[in-house]
Amino acid sequence: MKKIISFFLILLIAIVFYSKMPIDGALAESEDTLKLPIVMYHHISENSGILGDYIVSPNQFEKDLEYLQDSGYETVTLDQLIRWHGGYEELPEKPMMITFDDAHESTAIYARPLLEKYGFTAVLAVIGVVAEQFSELDEHLEYSYMSWDAVKALGESGVFEIQSHTWNMHKFGERKGCRKKDTESTEDYARVLKEDLEKFKAECRRLGITTSRGIAFPFGKYSDETISIVRELGYLAGFTCNENINYLSRESGNLFELGRFNRAHGMSSNEFFSKWD
Repeated sequence: MKKIISFFLILLIAIVFYSKMPIDGALAESEDTLKLPIVMYHHISENSGILGDYIVSPNQFEKDLEYLQDSGYETVTLDQLIRWHGGYEELPEKPMMITFDDAHESTAIYARPLLEKYGFTAVLAVIGVVAEQFSELDEHLEYSYMSWDAVKALGESGVFEIQSHTWNMHKFGERKGCRKKDTESTEDYARVLKEDLEKFKAECRRLGITTSRGIAFPFGKYSDETISIVRELGYLAGFTCNENINYLSRESGNLFELGRFNRAHGMSSNEFFSKWD
């Protein structure tokens, strides 16, 4: 009889154990795993003729924010994510992140007031050389980018967190963003990348602009060498263009391959956000 009872106890334990395992190898969510979807915007325009893969209308952007609010999402900054990863802060029950790449002038004109209206925050990736150029140029909302003064004002608004999009590596040439060239030595690559990123940091310090400890890799292009170098420079996170939801663990030391969903024109908020809901 004891053998029979022991057999059934072992069988019961096995059933309970296997019932809690992920199905088909899927990553199971737990108290130690954070599900973090990130959306990536670029330009916002009222000109319907130019809407496309990287340009949405102000109306569409507001509908996105309405959807997120109604669905119970709360935005987090990169600094909050880093503090969570280090065990210093807890995040909301349904966190998500909004990012803007390139620092178009339209981000300040359209995105900031709408984010304030809905109580959301965002992370802005700035291309240093472009901000420098547009500090000297006349502005036109259809094509202009933010000047350094505009970037600083946005960073001080409490709505946007500023981060690097490199100083001058937002180019799709032989290098393809800030990744290592195929013909380049590791030493030469490290020197070039360090000089670029240090110039961005130095200019922001000179202008009194507070930046996060993250970088958005131009065009989402990076390599193992890239991550090693940016770690050495003190960065703690990197944003890619890989379209996937992030499942993050405090035990993992990797925040350098954060996936983001690019927000293009032509899809309703319900359709777009169904990718992760």
